[in-house]
Amino acid sequence: MWQTYGQALFYALAFSGVAFGIAKLVVIVGERMIEQKHGSLGIRDMLVRRARLEQGLEARREERRKEIKAVHDATSEVVHRRGQLDRRVSDLLRGGERVVHLIGEEVKGLHCFHAQVLNKYVGSTAQTQHAFIDARWAQPQDMEVWAPALADARKMIEAHYPPAFGYRVVSLFEVGGPAAGEGKAA
Repeated sequence: MWQTYGQALFYALAFSGVAFGIAKLVVIVGERMIEQKHGSLGIRDMLVRRARLEQGLEARREERRKEIKAVHDATSEVVHRRGQLDRRVSDLLRGGERVVHLIGEEVKGLHCFHAQVLNKYVGSTAQTQHAFIDARWAQPQDMEVWAPALADARKMIEAHYPPAFGYRVVSLFEVGGPAAGEGKAA
């Protein structure tokens, strides 16, 4: 009985040795064929280049992830801030307060102009509510513009509220002379 187990063990070891030898031979022949096709140093260089490329791409991917997260955080902050400002404006309008849009700064030598601007696309008969512009723009909005001259005031208004987007200046007139103080007025 022990003799049978011994023979089985011997044959098993012999077969595994032969299998290992065959596998090693296949690997060596395969390496030789690859080296003949790409050159003996070509495959190693190619593997090194690809490893460096993979590391570089992984580093770039990580940088992009960080950039995307930073942009997402900044966008979230802007959306949150916009929501707060919209709520404040709504509260002011519900409370009966008059909202005046300010363009420019009260600086010595600049004139104060009063303007009213509306958007022709808001409240039109084709649609009841505009997708991007608040419904209150259907009525003229009051503006206070600080500029050197009337033409400059109109240019400043059109820079903030472009006519291409449907904004239209309904009225524009000077309400005061040049500012007297140095810098901003309190």
